[in-house]
Amino acid sequence: MTAPTPPRRSSAQQVRRNASPAAVPTRGRPRPTSAARSIAAKNRDGSRAAVPVARSVREYARAHAGGLTLTTRAALLGLALCAVVLTLAYPLRAYLSEHRQVNQLAAQVAKDRATVAQMKKSGQQVGDPAYIEQQARQRLHYQRPGDLVFQLPAPPPAKVTKQQAGAVTTPVLPGHSTKPWYTQLYSSTVESAK
Repeated sequence: MTAPTPPRRSSAQQVRRNASPAAVPTRGRPRPTSAARSIAAKNRDGSRAAVPVARSVREYARAHAGGLTLTTRAALLGLALCAVVLTLAYPLRAYLSEHRQVNQLAAQVAKDRATVAQMKKSGQQVGDPAYIEQQARQRLHYQRPGDLVFQLPAPPPAKVTKQQAGAVTTPVLPGHSTKPWYTQLYSSTVESAK
């Protein structure tokens, strides 16, 4: 048995192998610049080619950019900024709500301190005999022996000038104007029958 012979390359594969670098597919790698192509072409025949000294800034930036264009870099920058904003959004919202709550609590503490000060002042007045006497005369109508007291009658009821919407009062009997009309009617009927 003889060993199998390796398959022969077709002429198309042979041509592609010997083709210039510009014709070879790059498979995701950036194509070399025109200066690099000319250097590669000169080096193939064996002569040593000099590296061009004067390159433009744009060619240098393109060569060192790693294949990223301006729009790609802008998109990556925008993505990074969005990530930073989204990362900081929740803690910032929590910080602002806590700050608002601290301000509300500080206002409540100030209000409570004022209430405590007022209560302390009224507590000191309660121990004063003159204040106690004043409150007893005012609220409980107390008087000392020998004081002349005048008691005034209660003020007359206010006159009803206008009826409110929805309230129907028909004063059939004098002094019974607060009763509903059907009660007044019944009362007047009963009184007239006597």
